[in-house]
Amino acid sequence: MPSNITSYLMYVLVTLGAIFFVVSWFHSVEPGELEVDANRIVNPMLYYSYILLGICILVALMTAVSGAMANPSGLKSAGIGIGAFVAVIIISYVLASDEMIKGYPDDISSFSIKWSGVGLYAFYILLVGAIGSIIYSAVNRLIR
Repeated sequence: MPSNITSYLMYVLVTLGAIFFVVSWFHSVEPGELEVDANRIVNPMLYYSYILLGICILVALMTAVSGAMANPSGLKSAGIGIGAFVAVIIISYVLASDEMIKGYPDDISSFSIKWSGVGLYAFYILLVGAIGSIIYSAVNRLIR
């Protein structure tokens, strides 16, 4: 029965998303108007996106908890994955710089620059790890 409720909820959310999309797509701007009224069009779509994000986070957490209850031995591998990700973020934070380079806008803080660098370094590290695991898997298959 819960899967039916989940399916109906999904259909309702998709329908609401489609309605928001159609409303924003066919919103007409008057000939002399230069800007779209963000309060009327964009903000409701952003709030809807926030609601969907919250629902997705809630469902992901509920799924993780139910999976952990069903298979407690899987918590060890999940813990290793989370620990590895935290290690990547820490390494990225150490490597990232908060130096203001000439030409940056004045409203950008060193905090923003530091965390942008953290995101880039984390992406690079994870990309190298993914490529390395693909190569390892291919070589391992050739050897067997």
